Amino acid sequence: MKQKTMIVILAEVMMVVGVFALPNGEIWPDNKPIPVNYDEDKVPPYTLQDPLAFADGQKVESKDDWSKRREEILGIVQREMLGEVPRVSVEFEKVGEEIFSSNIICRTIQMKFQDKASTSRKVDWQIYLPRNASGRLPSLLALNFDDKITASRLYIVPIEDVVSRGFAFITAKYTAIVPDNKEERETLIKWAWALMRGMDMIESQPELDASRVVVTGFSRLGKAALFAGAFDTRFAAVIPVQTGGAGVPLMKREFGENLPKMLKNFPHWFTPRFSFYSGREAEMPFDSHLVLSCIAPRPLLVLGADDPWFDTRGEWLAVQAAAPVWRFLECDTPKFDEFPADDDLSSIGARLGYARHAGKHAITAADWSRILDFSIAATITSSVLAGDAVKYHGIFINDDDWWATRNDPQTEVLRM
Repeated sequence: MKQKTMIVILAEVMMVVGVFALPNGEIWPDNKPIPVNYDEDKVPPYTLQDPLAFADGQKVESKDDWSKRREEILGIVQREMLGEVPRVSVEFEKVGEEIFSSNIICRTIQMKFQDKASTSRKVDWQIYLPRNASGRLPSLLALNFDDKITASRLYIVPIEDVVSRGFAFITAKYTAIVPDNKEERETLIKWAWALMRGMDMIESQPELDASRVVVTGFSRLGKAALFAGAFDTRFAAVIPVQTGGAGVPLMKREFGENLPKMLKNFPHWFTPRFSFYSGREAEMPFDSHLVLSCIAPRPLLVLGADDPWFDTRGEWLAVQAAAPVWRFLECDTPKFDEFPADDDLSSIGARLGYARHAGKHAITAADWSRILDFSIAATITSSVLAGDAVKYHGIFINDDDWWATRNDPQTEVLRM
């Protein structure tokens, strides 16, 4: 135990000074190029931990056992990767409400808290909802990269379409919670914590139904959504989109955006202890499939892009490896026996699914169609959750028409 503790301390020092472990145990200098594998034949052999077995090998045999195993997994992930979920109290105050469009209002709720350094922070949550809402609405909750309305191609949110499909959309700028720079530490779990506090805020809004909240996010904010959904069971469904390395893809595959790359480029996202596994992925006592399994039996949809850097096959394999937990909890899932083609929706079930679009890293019209359809199935159409097939009809004509519309200066969009 003492030897392992010394190794972990060394790993933390390495992370601070900017060097990482090589597979042969040497030091990986900050100026040494890190190889990236895009060849499936060069994926190393790896073993995944069984989500339905405790760390000591004892099998999960009941739902009560699973609850304990879930807590064990979340403890491992906090200790080895993310750091602890912050325990910080927050205050909410309504600071404004304005007309967003002819039929949508935008309400601003300010969240105030103090971080560990006793720095006072203010986060503005923006709630987009119909001006004449009747009944309590389901919501889509996501952090975004900007707090201004823009027609940025990569991260846009079709607010009008979201609201017309029956949802409120709730968002806040992620760097208002904690800056995204290397002077910080453990920022991923802090962004996930903020989404959990966003759920607290939703519970206080009379127009919103807190039992029907879908948490989603794109890229690094898809990671935040994934971890928020894994830790907080209040979220009705979870839809991480193109999370990249250390998100949904299996890290032990060492494919595309690998762990050494992640730790070199974004060391501040993780707890320093995580650097021990750079180049030693096979020694990890967990992988992303265990995080996914902590969402069960709630609905989970993983959306990818056909971009090898983001290892979408690794995403599918993680879903495949997590699926036994949904089945153990008596939920039907797709078989996940054959890697689907681009835009093939056959691997999307009522409770668990995977799909990807053709092309690079961006949220497309097809992605938004799938986000909204799956969210409706999870929060509105209860018959779908009872086992009926999910209907994917597509809400836009095609991507080119959608982008052209969204880049029209007269069209309101929000950068995600």
